[in-house]
Amino acid sequence: MPEIFKAMLHFIYSDSLPHMSDKDVPIVTQVQQLYKAADTYAMDGLKAVCEEELMRNVSVDTVISSLALAEEHNCTELKDVCFDFACMPENLIQLAPKAEYVELMHSQPFLLKNFGEHARDHTDFSSLVLKTKRIN
Repeated sequence: MPEIFKAMLHFIYSDSLPHMSDKDVPIVTQVQQLYKAADTYAMDGLKAVCEEELMRNVSVDTVISSLALAEEHNCTELKDVCFDFACMPENLIQLAPKAEYVELMHSQPFLLKNFGEHARDHTDFSSLVLKTKRIN
């Protein structure tokens, strides 16, 4: 947590994110923690910078935690980016079997409903069916 406090101070004085230096914690996780702290202290500028950083770094490894954060803190842009990423058939194939993904969707029924609506509007599921048939 001292790293998060230092990062907040850095932002206050420089209006930019510092180089995140905790080698034991992934950078995206550090930025998510920083976002939560910024939200606690109503630092809207820092929240915006963190959200932009998270949107630039969505991956199969980070989308679940970023989506959970977006839902918890009402970050609509981050949520849309996560949904767009997760709706890509090649990503959905990797995400669907993950326990964290299943638990998030089960514990947040409204999020699951939003995801379904987003997927229906933005995803061509015919390619997903074809890729699934090739895997089997």
